[in-house]
Amino acid sequence: RLEKFVDVGMADGTIIQCEPKLVMQLLLGMLIWLGKWVPTIEGMTVDRLMNSIDAFCFRGLEHDPPLVVKQRAVSPRTRAQAKR
Repeated sequence: RLEKFVDVGMADGTIIQCEPKLVMQLLLGMLIWLGKWVPTIEGMTVDRLMNSIDAFCFRGLEHDPPLVVKQRAVSPRTRAQAKR
């Protein structure tokens, strides 16, 4: 069971207390829908996608997140699109 991953993390203090079954359903639902969402994002790369999944899904669950988040270079085109 995937919830075991969250259970173990909560037990050792690396993951905040939460509802493991609900968290895993949310995560799996997001991953399933990536096939629909990702093609609509212009300039999406595997690297950008993996960094976003890591930041949202895994770093958001850390009990003590790092103070400094490593920033990736953003192309001028992507920056301009984000301002729209």
